[in-house]
Amino acid sequence: SAYWLSNFCWDLVSFIVSTFLSILIFLLFNREEFVGSSEAFIAVLLLFFFYGVTAIFASYFASFYFESATTGQNTVLLGNYFSGFALTITIAILQLLSSTKDVAKVLRFIFRVVPAFCLGDGVLALAQLPANRRMGATSDTPLSMDVVGWDIVFMCIMFPLYAFGAISHDFPEIWYKLGLQTPPNTDVEDTTEGEDGKAAIMDDDVAAEKAAVMAKRDGDVVEVRGVRKVYPARGNQPPKVAVREVTFGVKTDEIFAFLGTNGAGKTSTISVLAGDYAPT
Repeated sequence: SAYWLSNFCWDLVSFIVSTFLSILIFLLFNREEFVGSSEAFIAVLLLFFFYGVTAIFASYFASFYFESATTGQNTVLLGNYFSGFALTITIAILQLLSSTKDVAKVLRFIFRVVPAFCLGDGVLALAQLPANRRMGATSDTPLSMDVVGWDIVFMCIMFPLYAFGAISHDFPEIWYKLGLQTPPNTDVEDTTEGEDGKAAIMDDDVAAEKAAVMAKRDGDVVEVRGVRKVYPARGNQPPKVAVREVTFGVKTDEIFAFLGTNGAGKTSTISVLAGDYAPT
């Protein structure tokens, strides 16, 4: 929760700064279609705000489908450019032709599931509105549904869906509780065997640390209690217990070393604590 909230707050603040600079440019160049009236100004603010919120969660959701952060970032940037510019221009051209107007109306609604298209579509509609009103082609206002209204409505619908998709991907137990997904098979005997086939015994210092943490020892700024990670069965391979009820505490100003032999589960434990993997 803290991880997602802190990331979202940082990204939202960064976007608000960009929005402020964009509106400042509109004011400096006296772009009346965007800031010439209170209604146009409100329409721009709403359009930018809901785009920011929706685009942030959409980026989080898309990030889970890339193993490389660089590849994910470049793909999302290109996707935003394509949907926010190319698709918007395509729809604008189709609307000019009488033979493709109906197709444009359908595609316009479909493309609105993409936040960048909503932003581009809304900005273009606001830019064209004064000329259309002077020619008597429309009596719409900046907040009318055919101007920015539908774009804002779609983003209001999509941002909680993208948020749910991102958070539930990180916390798959949400899907399990809703009955939308079956939990992976992690039924496995949770013991560690040595070379002699006997279950390994927990070291005395490890047992003492676990007992102290479970008793809510004072002074710990980090508490890890019973972390467990089981990788599901794959093919003919049974489920693999990578982390077995790891418990420890870290005190203030303490240098903590996380040691273990190869395959002991160090990386899996840190990955669970960092939020990269969901605990079992």
